[in-house]
Amino acid sequence: MEYLLKASGIVVILFLFYYIFLRNETFFKSIRGYFIVGLLVILTIPLIEIPIYVKTIVSQINFTDYAEITNTEVTTYSTDWQQVIFIIYAFGVVFFSLKFLVQLISLGFLISKHPKVKHENYYFIEILKNISPFSFFNIIVYNKNQFSINELQHIINHEKAHVQQWHSVDVILSHLLVITLWFNPFVWLYKKAVQQNLEFLADSHALRLTDNHKLYQLTLLKTSGSNYCTEITNNFYNSLLKKRIIMLHKNRSTTKSQWKYALLLPILVLFIVTFNTKVIAQEKKLLDTEQLTNLKIELVIDKSSTDENLKEEAHFFKKEFDIVLTFKGIKRNSNGEITAIKIDAKGKNLRSKFENSSSNPISPIKISYNSEGAIFTIGNVTRDSKMTIHEIHKMANAHYAEKNNIKGKRYTVTATYLEDNLSEQKDSLKNRIDEDNASEFQNDFTVKTDNDKIIRYIITQKDDNVYISSENDEPLYYINGKEITIEEVKKLDPNTIEKIEVIKGKSATKKYGEKAKNGIVFITLKKE
Repeated sequence: MEYLLKASGIVVILFLFYYIFLRNETFFKSIRGYFIVGLLVILTIPLIEIPIYVKTIVSQINFTDYAEITNTEVTTYSTDWQQVIFIIYAFGVVFFSLKFLVQLISLGFLISKHPKVKHENYYFIEILKNISPFSFFNIIVYNKNQFSINELQHIINHEKAHVQQWHSVDVILSHLLVITLWFNPFVWLYKKAVQQNLEFLADSHALRLTDNHKLYQLTLLKTSGSNYCTEITNNFYNSLLKKRIIMLHKNRSTTKSQWKYALLLPILVLFIVTFNTKVIAQEKKLLDTEQLTNLKIELVIDKSSTDENLKEEAHFFKKEFDIVLTFKGIKRNSNGEITAIKIDAKGKNLRSKFENSSSNPISPIKISYNSEGAIFTIGNVTRDSKMTIHEIHKMANAHYAEKNNIKGKRYTVTATYLEDNLSEQKDSLKNRIDEDNASEFQNDFTVKTDNDKIIRYIITQKDDNVYISSENDEPLYYINGKEITIEEVKKLDPNTIEKIEVIKGKSATKKYGEKAKNGIVFITLKKE
């Protein structure tokens, strides 16, 4: 639709330029060239695109975590005006195409049922109908009973000019332009101007072959009582009779007057600069601009994920991490919910596959990537594990040190899972501390809980503090700069979210302190 609007704008410019600067000039041959070139300009200029490159830094990661945000679907009904306009446009194209086709068929039927006489490169057809003489390509049709021999000679000279100069091509092209841009009133005026100039050309040619200009004008008047023929032919008589007679008496324009064409160039350039420019942002990847020590990306696919969602996520992983994420084998039930899906991930030294298929809607699937270590995982979301980071506090130092026989440094763990189920991991931690005597290290392990859930824990020692975290540690959440809780996040409508930014690691703690050690999620809502 944008192409059609731009093409319509060019038609308006070309016609107004003709009407203001050229319509009273007599250099008809160059004006014909103006109209033909104009048709090419109308078709090509809307396709021209001037790129304007703007450097922009992308410092946010756009994603929607469907496991954390409840998606409330609201069904609304509204009129798609763009579709309505397209239907109306298509109806007009079909209508005028059929009309054009009917004219061609009628002309073909008229020509086929009368005998043709060939003379040189012309075919002459004599008919008995009271219609205006006309030509179509190299076929000339007339009723000789309506005119004297001299009058008929003027008519033949006129129609021969149409044939010799291939005026039928101009007429057909102008009709096709009308079919394409029928909704623009200026395109009808443009077609009329094209046909008018062709008649001026033929009249000028015919007058050069006779000294009796008065008889030629009387012949024009005589044909005014005849019936019109189809619009796609070059008619000796048409409704522009008065204008044609005026141009017969008009003084010839000088060659210098053609300088006016030069005025059109800056107008077209201004149009292109105004409507045919496109701003292209040269984006820098997030990982190139943000010095993050540990960037962790998580996305969750659930039964309601659309094909567009999957396409966007695949594009993101390819763009940011050069990981090719492929979703295939997708099946949906009658409600549009995903019941089967295959996920394939390929990257540098990375290959991962996941498949989920059943008759019921799929459970949420989490795809995560950690830039530290390039860890990529795909699996179903574990919703029962709600453990958060537990900082070692001084109240339990004595109990833990006495139970594990640790001297010098005192540690404790407040998490129930570690107290009851992680004896082996405690011994491993004790041995690691004693052997390395390090002030800072990190280790991780997995634990099978009573309900057969697998949870991965990370133990981090820094100076005299030890931190234990699970995969489900909650970050801080901010909406438009205001801190909120995870419960408030779950109540958000995803359709109101404009962007989500994630900061983890030292970049988070450096700016917001230890409370941001689990990362920060900045949510920006769309403006109402």
